[in-house]
Parts: sequence; structure tokens; C-alpha cells
Amino acid sequence: QKETLKMALRAFSVDNETGTVQLKNDEPVEVLDWVRFAQPVFDVDPGQWYTQKINFSIPESAGFSYSFAITVSRATPTKEEGGSAAIEGSVAVFVLLNTDRSDAKRELGIVSFESKNKVYEYLPSTFTMQIKNTGNTIVQPAGNIYIQRSIDSPNPLGVLPVNSTGGYILPSSNRTLVSEWNSGFP
Repeated sequence: QKETLKMALRAFSVDNETGTVQLKNDEPVEVLDWVRFAQPVFDVDPGQWYTQKINFSIPESAGFSYSFAITVSRATPTKEEGGSAAIEGSVAVFVLLNTDRSDAKRELGIVSFESKNKVYEYLPSTFTMQIKNTGNTIVQPAGNIYIQRSIDSPNPLGVLPVNSTGGYILPSSNRTLVSEWNSGFP
């Protein structure tokens, strides 16, 4: 059946220890005046695709980065009937917004780098790296871990990508990245 849906903005937070994202019930006050939906409330038929145009009007006085969610939900909540519960769902799209400022500081620090064992005879091997965003803007870390017998070895035994899933790190937040070494010989 036809549905009437609405768009809204919601704040979220990230737990530094677990990386869990917690969607909040409040609006992201700092960006409310900047984001406009072409159709905040709209109708869709079953199986219909709908393109929503969103306008971001960022003032010159904006800070470095902002993170918030855009939610799509029913415009009118489902009503409970005769002692039964009603479940209400929505979809959230997370938005990471960096402003292009000359004083933006993109800086990461390695908090820890660990492996389950100190010596490996057989693969696989798992390396865990915790990275902290010490800058003031959202950063997407990228790079490689080189495994070699010594610092001056001409060819590495293995090259492992860091952050192969393309995750981002918010300012003042940590993220744990895992790299697997499962081909070659230690």
C-alpha cells in the first residue's frame, strides 16, 4: 500500500571502547539550519524508488566536521490496537560532513598495535591496531602493514592493507582495525 514517509535529522554518538554507534532521539542542533529536504514528507507506492534532494547550506563560520543521521520513517506512527504492541521502524543514513578549511588538522595516532602471538610458525595471523583521531576533522585512515624478516629486507614476506573496509574515525575518537595475514610463510 502507499506509504507517507518523512525525513528527519538525528544526533548519534560512538562509544570509544566498543565502536558501537548509538542513535539518539534528539536533533543535531548545530546543523539544523543548514540542511533542507526538497520534500520533508512524501508519498511512495509499493516498489517505487524515490529520489530525495537534500541541500546543505554551510556557513563560512562552520567548524571542521559534523556527524549526524538522516532518518526516513512513517509520517504517522502506527497505532496500537486492543492490547497489542505496535513496532515502528525507520532507516538511518549516517552523514559525516567535513568542511574545507585551511586550518583543518588531519592527524592520527596509533594507540596500540598487537598480535595474538609473538612468534608464528603457521598462518593465519591477526594484527589489531587501535587508532585515535587526534585532529579536528573526520579522517579515513589508509595504508599497509609490511611484514619482513629484517628492516633492510629487499622484499616483504607480506603486505597487509589497513582499513580495507574504508571506515572513518571521528575527531577525538578511537577505532580498532584488524588485518589478517593468511597467505605466504612466516
